[in-house]
Amino acid sequence: MDNIKEIIGGCVNNDRKYQEMLFKYFYGRMFTVCLTYVSDEDEATDILQEGFIKVFNSIHKFDSLNGAQLHSWIKRIMSNTAIDYLRVRKRVKFTSMETVGNTISIPNEIEEIENLNEFELKANKALELISQLSPAYRTIFVMHAIEEYSHKEIAEMLGINEGTSKSNFFKARNKLKTLLQKEFVH
Repeated sequence: MDNIKEIIGGCVNNDRKYQEMLFKYFYGRMFTVCLTYVSDEDEATDILQEGFIKVFNSIHKFDSLNGAQLHSWIKRIMSNTAIDYLRVRKRVKFTSMETVGNTISIPNEIEEIENLNEFELKANKALELISQLSPAYRTIFVMHAIEEYSHKEIAEMLGINEGTSKSNFFKARNKLKTLLQKEFVH
């Protein structure tokens, strides 16, 4: 995005042109966020649209001009919208009970493109495997492992106890391990 301040200002003024620019810029990444909570693309689209309505209705509250912070702010709104969607529909039945930084030196553009393509393939495979989890496991896994909510925060947001959050995360992680083993044993 070239001029983030101008785009945010246009969105604050309800200018459809700027809202469309913001929507198009963040559409792909936010759709992926929505898909991590629900596996159905139509449901993810509904969540995405509802999330962007919330973004446009509250963008006047956004006080930073940094695009990375804007991305995080919008991502948080999408995550909360997805969680609300799951909670309201009561479709998710919860059962009782480190990121390592890498620095890669890329000597040329061809290698950079190959690395990006490989990363994209791995990310798509991870999303595919996460989508195979039950809705309850997927929700807890995404909230804790990807969105970095604590189990206490998850419990409060979903109206469950902290132990249930921990149990579902543990079960989701084990299920993902099994799926990964099946995927790479072929």
